[in-house]
Amino acid sequence: MHSTQHPVDTRPLELLAPAGGLEAGYAAIHYGADAIYLGLPRFSARAEAANFSFEDVAAITGYAHSCEVRRRVYVTVNTLIQAGELDELVEALAAVAALGVDAVIVQDLGVYRILRRHFPELRLHASTQMAIHNRPGVELARELGFARVTLARELTLEELTDIAALPGIETEVFIHGALCYGYSGLCLYSSHLLGRSGNRGRCAYLCRDQYRQGTECQFIFSMKDLALPEFVPQLRRAGVTALKIEGRMKSPLYVAAVVNYYRQLLDGKLTAEKAKVLAADIQTIFSRPWTNLFLSNRWNRNVIDPEYVGHRGYPIGRVEEIVRLRSGEVRLRFHSSQPLEVHDGLQMDVPGLPRPYGFAVERLRVLDGAAGEPAAAGEPAVAGAQRGLVFEAPVGALVEVALPGDHPEIPQGAVVYCASSQEIKRRYRFQKPKPGLFRIRYPVSFEVHIAPDRIRATAALVGGAALPRQECGLRQTCPADSGSAGAVVATIEASGQFHVARDADQMRVAVEQAFGKLGATRFAAAQVTMHNPQACFVPVSLLNQVRRQITDQLEARYQEALKVGITQVKAALAIAPIAPLPTPVASRAVIRWCLKTDQSTWLDAFEDVDWRDVDEVVLEVPPDATNAFDAEMHRLAEGIGSACLRLALPVIVRRWEYSALQKTIRRLIGANWRRWQAANLGAWGLLCAAGAERQGVELDISADWPMYVLNHVAAEQVLALGATRLTLSPEDDGANLRRLLAVLGNKAEVIVYQDTPLMISEACVFPAVGCDRRGTCRSGEPGFGVPLLTSSFGEQVRVINRHCRMVVIHEKPFCLGPHIPALTSAGARILRADFMYRSYTGEQVRAIWRRLRAGQAIPGTHESNFKRGLR
Repeated sequence: MHSTQHPVDTRPLELLAPAGGLEAGYAAIHYGADAIYLGLPRFSARAEAANFSFEDVAAITGYAHSCEVRRRVYVTVNTLIQAGELDELVEALAAVAALGVDAVIVQDLGVYRILRRHFPELRLHASTQMAIHNRPGVELARELGFARVTLARELTLEELTDIAALPGIETEVFIHGALCYGYSGLCLYSSHLLGRSGNRGRCAYLCRDQYRQGTECQFIFSMKDLALPEFVPQLRRAGVTALKIEGRMKSPLYVAAVVNYYRQLLDGKLTAEKAKVLAADIQTIFSRPWTNLFLSNRWNRNVIDPEYVGHRGYPIGRVEEIVRLRSGEVRLRFHSSQPLEVHDGLQMDVPGLPRPYGFAVERLRVLDGAAGEPAAAGEPAVAGAQRGLVFEAPVGALVEVALPGDHPEIPQGAVVYCASSQEIKRRYRFQKPKPGLFRIRYPVSFEVHIAPDRIRATAALVGGAALPRQECGLRQTCPADSGSAGAVVATIEASGQFHVARDADQMRVAVEQAFGKLGATRFAAAQVTMHNPQACFVPVSLLNQVRRQITDQLEARYQEALKVGITQVKAALAIAPIAPLPTPVASRAVIRWCLKTDQSTWLDAFEDVDWRDVDEVVLEVPPDATNAFDAEMHRLAEGIGSACLRLALPVIVRRWEYSALQKTIRRLIGANWRRWQAANLGAWGLLCAAGAERQGVELDISADWPMYVLNHVAAEQVLALGATRLTLSPEDDGANLRRLLAVLGNKAEVIVYQDTPLMISEACVFPAVGCDRRGTCRSGEPGFGVPLLTSSFGEQVRVINRHCRMVVIHEKPFCLGPHIPALTSAGARILRADFMYRSYTGEQVRAIWRRLRAGQAIPGTHESNFKRGLR
């Protein structure tokens, strides 16, 4: 369509690129990224990337801000923080604030609270790790003060358009890169199995593992790579703010190629032929097969690559013959559709191998048909072995490449992929500044007073050197502003005998030049004001001396103010001392129990004695609640009392679901149901909006564990939202749980039994395991799932179909039964058992419940990170 028909087409659209290290950051900026996002050595969701030291952040930020068209730098602090890490976090946030970055990307609500209260000048972006996936979630993020939300990758174009229309908040959308199988921020797979939390940047990428079902092995959870070049016009029209490239674990070369591709696409500089070349460059450097995921179709089934995992490359030919010489050398013969040279990398899919077989080209020949082909099959061992060797082969050449001695059996007709190209590496060169040339500088205002017998200089930071605040509300003056209570000021005075200057104007110039020479410092002269009423002359040497002394003093004052500010914030965040908890309780009556289920009929097997310690039952409301659910809910309420029944919203509520869910919520609130549970900002927003519609109605809302609380500041924020209580994370370890329980007590639920959803996904795995239901499973009948899957290291999982949404659970439930005495001693007062997802019988639920109450171990369970610790 013509741009005149869509004026929005002309508005700027930010291209946001990953920077796993300094080189990748420079590459991204060189090839046209409007902004980059990067991580620190700690608190980054890519802990194993090279990441940035604070000196590196200062260098790249200074460089980005100095560009003719100013570029932006976002720092990721997008992991969950344990209580014992808060002091280190505060120091990191203070350093980030001082560097003048353009935004901080966060996941943990505790990090959000600290930034909002103590570093209010920092712009906040909600990470995709917050799993915000619907309009109510974005509205709540806006209310909390987030400037931007990175939306879940799973959203459709229709959903993105609807959300992007919201005023007052920016929307960021992934456009290219690797895909997790499950919703980001909701994956506990790596954490539960290995103690390596994806929510703390330590994901072990178990979704890329091979799984056995019966005798067949497949990469059942291995997603293709997201690539949306053809959707750029639609995304622009949708009104999204930024297009984000994934890849902080990728090389600078990869970043350069992907940024170059999308930059030229956004600028309208790509012909179809050029786009094909640039796409081939990306696929050669690193790429799995591409998918547009669910952008145009939420039923897209072609999103998983079950046959092979990892980088494949760009197809350049097919194996025509495997040539075996008397010398023992074996050569691969094919026509190459791309230039090829020595040291390029080739790969082929070989049946039986989990990954493509690859090797570097060491010996390359170009055949000319008549001369080359007959000789190749039976040439003399010495002469023939050397004939035709070249360094490079042109497009379309018939080539032979020597295979390594340990090569597998390669089938004729196999696709040959170029997985590394020397020519492409040479093509993507990028500019890097000299080390130390760029840095963040803090604006300083100088006032110089000159009298016949003395010179007095005052320097004050006027902004840009943000200092932490002890406490603040949502609106605050920057503490470095001139005249504010937190201003950093230095004063120096020097004596002398100063006579009248011959040229007063030249004296003013000399003062400005002397105090502008701040090269080796962190400061920049924003303003130099001279007061010289008697037109005295001061030697330049003395001016320089005064400048050096005052900048040294200003640096010392700044460091002192920073140290004081950090100390004050740490003190404000410190857990207040509490009286020692009593010895382990003699009576279990002080312990309240909660049961959560999606099938209340499982509780029919309970006898009177089983209900004795049950304080609350939480029943999940399905997205399409029907009269049957209402009947189930009322039957349960009659048995236990309506005051003991809480209704839970699903953690994922998509646009096609929340209209029906809204009606259900309104209907139930109208029928006086007041006790609810939310597991996501979107669900929280739905409940708050429904409650607000009925003036005078107060809802009792508890927060489930996906609203993560691993530190007491996050707990404070969840409670500040209005939660009556919260749920501690099942991925947390025992030491941190005990620390939190000592503070939270009966404000916190502790899950002691659960089939933890390891991954929640919109990607249907059934086509990958030979499903022939041809779409008839769209009703998502409960219980339908994949038979047991076994990973390459022996772990077993199941995939459950929940309303056409995949939930992966471990074959062994999570259980802390034997640790209940230790938990109650630490301060736990509400324990919870979940019976969700798995198909239980009432008798099984009753037996498990009785063992839990007795504090007994339950065979065939695991305790996740409780004893081994969370990384």
